[in-house]
Amino acid sequence: MSQPDAATGALHAGVRRRLSGAWRRERRFLATRGVCYLLMAAAALILLDVALDWSLDLAMGWRTVLVLANIVLVGGILYQTWWRGVRRFDPVRVALQVERLYPQLKSLLVSYVQLHTAPSESAGMSPSLVAAMCRQAVEQAQPLDFGKIVRFRTLKKIAVYSVAAAAVVLAAGYLRSDVAGIFLKRLMGAQVGYPTRTTVQMLRGDVLVQQGRTATLAAQASGEVPDDATLIIRPLDGENETIIVPAGAERDSKREFSYRTRELYGSFHYRYRIGDALSREYFVKVVPPPHLEMKVWVTLPAYTRQPALETELLSLQVLAGSRITWQVVSDRPLASIEMVPDTGAPAAMTLADKALVAKADMTPDKNFSYGFRLVDKDYGFAYTPEVRYTIQIVPDNPPTVVLTQPTEDEKATARKDVNMAFTCRDDFGLIEARLVYAVEGKDGKTTVAEKTQRISVFKDNDKESGGSLVWKLDEALPALKAGDIVRYCVEVQDNRQGAGGPGIGRSDMRRLTILSPDEYLRWVLDERQRLVRAIQGVHKEETVAVDAVKGLGGATSQPASGTNAQPKRP
Repeated sequence: MSQPDAATGALHAGVRRRLSGAWRRERRFLATRGVCYLLMAAAALILLDVALDWSLDLAMGWRTVLVLANIVLVGGILYQTWWRGVRRFDPVRVALQVERLYPQLKSLLVSYVQLHTAPSESAGMSPSLVAAMCRQAVEQAQPLDFGKIVRFRTLKKIAVYSVAAAAVVLAAGYLRSDVAGIFLKRLMGAQVGYPTRTTVQMLRGDVLVQQGRTATLAAQASGEVPDDATLIIRPLDGENETIIVPAGAERDSKREFSYRTRELYGSFHYRYRIGDALSREYFVKVVPPPHLEMKVWVTLPAYTRQPALETELLSLQVLAGSRITWQVVSDRPLASIEMVPDTGAPAAMTLADKALVAKADMTPDKNFSYGFRLVDKDYGFAYTPEVRYTIQIVPDNPPTVVLTQPTEDEKATARKDVNMAFTCRDDFGLIEARLVYAVEGKDGKTTVAEKTQRISVFKDNDKESGGSLVWKLDEALPALKAGDIVRYCVEVQDNRQGAGGPGIGRSDMRRLTILSPDEYLRWVLDERQRLVRAIQGVHKEETVAVDAVKGLGGATSQPASGTNAQPKRP
């Protein structure tokens, strides 16, 4: 390809400048379109944001979400209308756009740009032919306006709309500068409200209430005040609830709206809508009582030799003399906690472990019922006993003794050897067994006061045991005479200690009537005859029963009626 002369070189440079100028014009077109769409989007979003914030009184968190959503939307619009179309300068691409606008070029401009900007691509071609083609392309492109590849007049409507939108926003901001100022302050985090014809002043605001109690939600309004207000309750779970609250009497150009809730068991948000004013949202926190985990240890008296009993039951039957220890573990710190009995003064419990654990112990001597009264440390709420428990004191029963021999009262002479046997048991342990006896004369007066004689000592505090004794009357009571009555029994002592002393149990009392030898002999004979008569009576009854049975057997062996059978001879 021959070296172009100065005039041809100037033409070539002009083509490059015109292609570059068309590319810059395209960049301006894209930027202008992006600005127009940005103005329209910003105007719409500002009006929408103000409307949403004003009507819904958005919290700061939702306002932040709204601003972030606006940034995302504006970024998306700018990307679609501006940044997506921005490209680096490429003369071939611009030449293709020019040829689409001027079809008569018939690819001359694209070929020219490719061969002129990259001479290596013309290798193998005739230099004169290439020069002629370039010259022809320059000549045909000379009168053409490359800048027409983009037409700014297509942005006319968009520009008008964008200017109008901006003008509307500016006019609205000017006419309601108070609203615009409040909106900007709220975006910056300030807790200010929009101007309304009705002014609302909350009388309670956030409320802290004890579970199971009621709360009063009150507001005061001035300005254009309607006869009714709407209380909007938004629970933490579930659907919103609206309550119509009538206005109270007017005082000092203000009217109060007050609503008393039912017993509360769950927290919720609330706000008042009075006229065109909507108060900000407040919170009612319902504080449940502390959660208590309770344990009881019952330490039985030492003589029982039983381990301490641990239980979570608070109503108990305990052995007299037992020591009871209560432990209460709370999930929140307590200011105080006390046991409240049905009678008597409350007993304060000792707090430990950051006021989370309370303990008390006592050794009760009578039955009582009780509950727990506590004060929450964090909130200062007092909780009275709702459930009462009972402690029943069970006495340690005395041991039981059964005199197995003799089994009944007897008669004997003063030289009688009484053979005795007994069994005994106790819940916790036996110490010893004793014979207890006394003597009465014929006249019923006591001649020998009650005396005791040790029978046996039980080892290892057995709970069940027994014993026997041959009691010689002439040795124990040498002055016995006919007509005296000896009363005797077996007495057993258990291992109970402390107040009340050991437990004493006695068997049934036996009576031994003292007879003279002659009287005793006659009594023995009379007793023998009585027994013989009793045996004879039993024998007679048995004989009658046997005959009756035989008679029943003979009846069953008789022939049936109406037959000719003859009975056999014996």
